[in-house]
Amino acid sequence: MTVMVYHLYSQCFLLVLHSILQLIIVDLWLLTMTIKHNWEKHGLHTQYMGNLTGKELLQAALDTSGHPQFDELLYIIGDWSGSLETTTDRADVEELVAYIRAMAVTNPRIKNASVMNEKESNQALVSFYALLAEELTWDVRSFHTLEEARIWVGEELS
Repeated sequence: MTVMVYHLYSQCFLLVLHSILQLIIVDLWLLTMTIKHNWEKHGLHTQYMGNLTGKELLQAALDTSGHPQFDELLYIIGDWSGSLETTTDRADVEELVAYIRAMAVTNPRIKNASVMNEKESNQALVSFYALLAEELTWDVRSFHTLEEARIWVGEELS
């Protein structure tokens, strides 16, 4: 009887341990997801989370331009509120703007809102992007909150 109880406890312990390990793996996987595209009815809300590199930003732009809904978008909200640090250089930003110039030819009516957090590297990146993007057909603006950005892009939808 004691052996059976011990065996039962061992099995329960292994199941609990397995569940805990699965949760840890999922948490680690979520930590590596730094850019998340949320496709909405009329637009795109892109969340930038954690530590980002210029190459990740370039890939996100390519993913956006290649999406089947891209041609119908009315707005893109780049939400930097969850970003911790952005490691990029001038060449990455210039390449990003070149991608976006091509995207603006495909869909010139997009309103592009950026929600900035307090991190200096993110503010500098968004400001530099806005400066380089002045020649785009897109209306590009920066906001302090997601709510402000949604109100601004919502004007287009009313």
